[in-house]
Amino acid sequence: MPPKSLHPKVFHASMADWPVCNWYNIRYMLRLIFSEMMANTAIIFTLVHYNAEYPTSLPLSVPAAAVFGWAMWVCGPISGPQITPIIPLALVFMRHITVIYGVVVMVGQFLGALLGYSLALAMRPDNHPNSHGKDYGLSLRKHVSVGQAFGLEFMAAFWVTMAVSATLDEFRPPVWSQGHITSFYAFFAVTILWLAAVIGHYTGCSIHPFRSLIPAMFNNNYQDVWIYFTAPILGMIVAVLAYEMIMSEGASTARIKAWFTDPNFDRHIDYKQLEEEEDNS
Repeated sequence: MPPKSLHPKVFHASMADWPVCNWYNIRYMLRLIFSEMMANTAIIFTLVHYNAEYPTSLPLSVPAAAVFGWAMWVCGPISGPQITPIIPLALVFMRHITVIYGVVVMVGQFLGALLGYSLALAMRPDNHPNSHGKDYGLSLRKHVSVGQAFGLEFMAAFWVTMAVSATLDEFRPPVWSQGHITSFYAFFAVTILWLAAVIGHYTGCSIHPFRSLIPAMFNNNYQDVWIYFTAPILGMIVAVLAYEMIMSEGASTARIKAWFTDPNFDRHIDYKQLEEEEDNS
């Protein structure tokens, strides 16, 4: 009987590949769900529970940036974290991850938004401005029209998606990409600080359909919820197209064609160079 190998087979799971039906991949998906759930629980709880109108409170953009930075640092090695549904949708669109992992991540995000809001609701203080009303935690537009609110959420989602796209760009010059993943938590926190400070007062700067949907369900108040679904998704789509087709160093007609038509599209291949080599051969 041959002795057992001292080097057992090591499984590898990646969101870029379709999962194999085994315990390792199931465990990997459960870790993704838990990671996104933890990140979203912390974020949604903070955004809903925090009372920015208290006399000594900092602007909401400050704790928002802090909790986003915390989530990126703690959950980053596991799931990103991708935090808002527009990011897994963008990554599926850009073909960074497969559809099934996009769904898995969004399940974790929904559960995290649900848990975070439930905790904030259970622990809401009496001095919170919306503690006794029917709009606790809702994403509400203030001092802006429906069209303006749509535009603000669109731009916020556009800029967030641009930040993620630039970070993951395989053709980004080395001087701009070395260490960019480990420092992304700080960059993303600053991005949230910027957007929450500029847009948050008018729309809440949700950028997160589940963050807006869960409070609407609990309060049975769906006023303007459609804005917080359609605007971020549309902003994400435009940002992906703009970055992939114009801003990326690897952008080319050949790459765009492969992106939309090649089932084996590889993001690391320079399709323009490949096409030129084939023409010269």
